This record gives sequence, structure tokens and C-alpha cells, in this order.
Amino acid sequence: MPAVFFCEKRFGAIFVSAKIGSSPFFFSSMGARLSRYVAGASCFACGAAHDPGTLLGVCTVCGMPLRIDYDIPAIRLTLADLADRPPTLWRYRELLPLRQGDEVSLAEGYTPLLAVEPGVWVK
Repeated sequence: MPAVFFCEKRFGAIFVSAKIGSSPFFFSSMGARLSRYVAGASCFACGAAHDPGTLLGVCTVCGMPLRIDYDIPAIRLTLADLADRPPTLWRYRELLPLRQGDEVSLAEGYTPLLAVEPGVWVK
């Protein structure tokens, strides 16, 4: 069954919803809630600049993936800072595009590799 995605901008944020068959559902939102360390978004391949608050995954010029550009000098993060944080993806929050406080987690991260047979490991 095909999915149709809708984007709209409300209250300074991008809202994305989807409709699969006849059942609409809320998919995700982002926009004005970006990290203060996000400096922009650009294409890996051609370097075209994009608005980081616009929900895009690929370049509108060449169709290649986008990257989030950060103000690295403004991030004052030390190994000691990381050591004191919980062992989750969010310990690196300064290097993630979402603003602190907008974290959503299912307790993922630091999950072990399990041996299921010789030479085969499952995460």
C-alpha cells in the first residue's frame, strides 16, 4: 500500500504527516527546535547550501545526501564531560541536530553484540 507524505510549516516548525491507505497518522516534526550548534546543511557531493530547518534528506540540486554542518569551535566538549553522561546516543547531544530537551529514547545504545554461532554476531 503506497504512503503519501505531507509537509507544512506551522508555528515556526516543519510538520510531516503521512497517509497510508485511508488512515492518516502523524509522522514527525522538526524545524525551530534545532540545536544552537547547527550552522547549516549542505550537500556532500556538490556543496549546495540548504536550510537546516527544512525537512530534506537529499540535495534539491543533485539528489545526493545532505549533511548537517556544526559550529565546531562553539562546542566545548571534553572526554570528562562524556564520561559523566549516561551511556546513550544522547551523550553526544552537541553533535546531534536536535535541541537539548527534545530527546526521545527507547533506552537504545550500548547494546551488546551476541554470538549466535561461530563467526556470527547479532546486535
